[in-house]
Order: sequence, then C-alpha cells, then structure tokens
Amino acid sequence: MKLLFVTSQSDRTHFNLSTDIPRHTEIIEIDLGFLRKYPNLTSVKINHGERLKQLDLRVLGQCKKLKKLEISHLWSLKEISLDPLSECSSLQEFKLNWNSSLKELNLQPLASCKNLQHLEIRWNGALRELDLEPLAHCKQLRSFQFTRSSHHQSTNLTPLVWCSNLRELRVDGNSHADSILTFHPAIRSSDFSCNLFYPSVLLKEYVEKNGWGLLFSLMNDDIYLDDVSLIQLQYRWFAAFGLNEFGVFDGDIRKQLEAIPDSYNFQEIFNQVKKRIQNCMIEQIRNNGPTRHMDVEKLKSSIGVIMIPHIVRRRREEIENLVIAKEYDLSIKDRFDISQEYYDLGPLWVTHYGYEILSALEMNVVAKKYEIEEIKDALRRIGLEIEIGPRSIYSVEMSKAMKEYLVTKR
Repeated sequence: MKLLFVTSQSDRTHFNLSTDIPRHTEIIEIDLGFLRKYPNLTSVKINHGERLKQLDLRVLGQCKKLKKLEISHLWSLKEISLDPLSECSSLQEFKLNWNSSLKELNLQPLASCKNLQHLEIRWNGALRELDLEPLAHCKQLRSFQFTRSSHHQSTNLTPLVWCSNLRELRVDGNSHADSILTFHPAIRSSDFSCNLFYPSVLLKEYVEKNGWGLLFSLMNDDIYLDDVSLIQLQYRWFAAFGLNEFGVFDGDIRKQLEAIPDSYNFQEIFNQVKKRIQNCMIEQIRNNGPTRHMDVEKLKSSIGVIMIPHIVRRRREEIENLVIAKEYDLSIKDRFDISQEYYDLGPLWVTHYGYEILSALEMNVVAKKYEIEEIKDALRRIGLEIEIGPRSIYSVEMSKAMKEYLVTKR
C-alpha cells in the first residue's frame, strides 16, 4: 500500500507516522511530499512501519526548522539516502534505530549539520560497516549512542576525537580507535567499550592544531572518573605517547604534567612528558611500587635504560617478600565433612613475574592445591620460590586503587 498523506493543519509542528497514520504497519511506500506544506515543522518521526521498504527524504531539505528526526523500527527498509539532511541546518537530534534490514549508510550529509547535538545509530542489524569520519565536522555533537552486532566489521571511533563538545558516548560492538581517543572525557563511562586502542598516529597533529593546553584540559576533565579508571586511563595515555614501556603509574600523572608550557612545540612537549613520567616511575620503584607492565627490552633503547637495574632487583624482591595464604573451605556432603585447600593469588597477581606466569597458566584469583604446585614449578624454572603462610602478605607498596586495578585487570 502506498500512502499519500493529506491534512489541512498548516501550523503542524510534529509528524509521527505511528500515531498520525491509520494502519501504518501495512504501508509499503509513503510519499512525504505533504511535509513541504508545513513551514513550522520541527519534528518528524517515521517509526513502526514494519513493511515500509522505501523512504524518500528529499522533502526534508525544505523543512528549514526541522530539529528532530527519528527513523526507527522500519524492519523492511534496506537502504536510505541521508543526502537531504545536508540542507537541514537546524537539525539537532537524529535517531536511526532498529532498522534491521538496513545494509548501507553514508553519514557524509551529517557533516553539514553544524547544530547536530544528539545522534543515535543503534541495532541496524544488516549494517556491516560504517564510516564515522563525517562526524569529525559535527563540532556541536554532545551525545552519540552507537550499537552494532558483534559479528559486524570493527568500526573506527577515532574521528570522534575532533568532537570537542562530546560528553556522552555509548558504544557497544566491535570497535577500534587511535589511542588519542583515550584523552577524550566522553569515553570515561561504563557504557563505553572499545576492543582495541592502537598506538597514536594523530597525537602530533592534534597537539599542533589545538595546542597542549586543550589536550591537557581533556585529560583534566573528571567526567565519570574514579581512582581505578584514572590508573587505567594513564596507562593508555602512556601508550598514546608511545611510552607504555614505563608501565602503570600509581598516582595522578596530571599533577606532573600541568606545568608544561602551552607554547612548546610537539617535540618539546613529548620530551617533557617522557622525562616527567620517567622520574615518577623511578620514584615508584624506589618506594617498592609495582613494576608490572614495565618493558625492559624497550627501555634498553631509551633514556629509561637507567631504570633497568632497579626494575630487575625489585622484580625478584616482589616474589621473595610475598606470602600466599592457604585457606580452607569446609563443606558437608553426605554427612561427611569435606575440607578443601585454597590459595589466595592476589599477592602474586600484582607482581611482574606472577602476572606473567598466572596469565600463561590461565589462573584466577584463587588456586587449588594442584594449581599452586604448577605455579611453584614455573617459578622454580626462573630461580624463585614463594612462601605459603596463614595470611597473605603483599610485597608491593601501592594504593588501594592500584591494588584493585592489578588484581582485577588481568
């Protein structure tokens, strides 16, 4: 059924397919030409047209006051051109959700939507790939929700780093990004996930274009940030600068970086960042802090080479000075008391050698008796022994947040 909608309400400001059209679920094609009659139209919602296979949006280019557009639950819609939206300069909100047959989508027209603030592209099941590059031009974008099935191609989230006003970012599905995105406060949310942050190739361009001051202000934005999240983010920041060989810093590195002048060029900024991180990590080692994730091989070819003797010494001490608690779990089965031994591996997880061995053996936070024997054998191969006692003793000095990070982020 093709529908031509006719109404005499010239002052209409909203159109909603599911409420304004009788038998809307039976429509196969709809002529939206009537919308040009309503100069005050601010909202268009085309939803729940389960059989609607074609949708021509050209008329929306004439709706100069259009602020909100939603296209959702059109399960038979396979393709749609967003080209007319390039003329919708007033558009502030666009939702494209639950169109399960949609196979292709070009977001380029959205680059012209200078006032776009809220964007949703969720659960368009047949959409296998999507280029987000046009969103880099949406400088007013504040909220972006993006959900795709896990079997779809990974989406590059990097263009979002140029959306400086973005504050709400919800991503679910395969994705990757330049690690410069880790500086953006919008990712500091439990609703954000990214499968891979690769070493930054944009950091220099970003700093040269926007200055160190803007990058540091993004780092200093505490949106959704707690102590554990800060430790994890700092490790990613190190990676963005290509300095992840220095490991994980137990503290707030921003306090050490705030004095770097905004007038410095990128190379001067990089040298200052590297020097200050190195000084912090040397102090951490001297205070018996964690050495996990420090890459000795990479440090050999940098100014960090002076840290290596301290790291090697501390890593042996980490194992030699810890104690793993042996605990008992008493249960009753068939009227018999059954006692099982368990070992707390927390003190081992926070050490470098412990982390490497436990990861290789695919251990958890606690181990059974036969598992602890496997761990002992692995440590003996590198000339180390662990002590078993009535209570756990950590050999690494660290904050509560760092302990939680090292034990849980495996």
